[in-house]
Amino acid sequence: MADVIVCGRCSARSWVGTQFCYVCGGSLTPNDQGVVSPGQPPMPFVPVPPVIPPTPQQFAPSIAPAVRPPAGPVFGGAPNPGGFIAAGPPPTQPWYGAAVPNAAPPPGYSAASSATAAARPTGIVILTVVEILIGLGGLYVANDLLGWAYVSNYYQDSEAMGVELVMGVAYLATVIPTFVIAWGLWSMRPWAWIGACLLAFVLLGFEVIGVIAWGVETTDVLGAITYLSVLAYLSMKSTRALFRRSPTTFMQGAH
Repeated sequence: MADVIVCGRCSARSWVGTQFCYVCGGSLTPNDQGVVSPGQPPMPFVPVPPVIPPTPQQFAPSIAPAVRPPAGPVFGGAPNPGGFIAAGPPPTQPWYGAAVPNAAPPPGYSAASSATAAARPTGIVILTVVEILIGLGGLYVANDLLGWAYVSNYYQDSEAMGVELVMGVAYLATVIPTFVIAWGLWSMRPWAWIGACLLAFVLLGFEVIGVIAWGVETTDVLGAITYLSVLAYLSMKSTRALFRRSPTTFMQGAH
């Protein structure tokens, strides 16, 4: 068996006398390790890095998973068993019976001296009842004055008939607005405050005309006290805040 020589770099076997390894091109001469074969240059030895298999997380999408919020009501109080919050408009700020989006409080408004429509003050209930009674009283007075106008016309008293007819029609014209204002006061609508004040001043004017035409009667005194009481309650700071009115010093005696 012929002698062989083993390459010190790649462990390949070659015949004795061979100067360069036929596999890696390394020198097989013991005293000339740096000699390189002119036909096949030695290949540099580079270690091969180990192959690491990819993890499943590397293939996961980069989209953040949806987070399920805790179960609760959506805007408006609707039940929400699934826990998802529906997109919608921003919450509105309640102002005493009317939801006004992003509404700012009126000048001088104080939350401590006001209430909400859910907790309607007793004074608003009484004021609503008074307005209804005023409407019924106006209907009664209009019917009475129109009856007297018919009697005056029968006796051919044209002057008295004219005054009674005009006042009767005037009282009759205030009946329907009075009931509408009563509903607005019960609902605490801002326009009801202005309407109630104007109606009280108009009815006070009717009382003055009645006193001039027929003298002072008990109904005139009761009517004047009622209308002034309505104006006094509407002018209170706490009442004005209920109807989104700024504070005033006119007829303001309590809070």
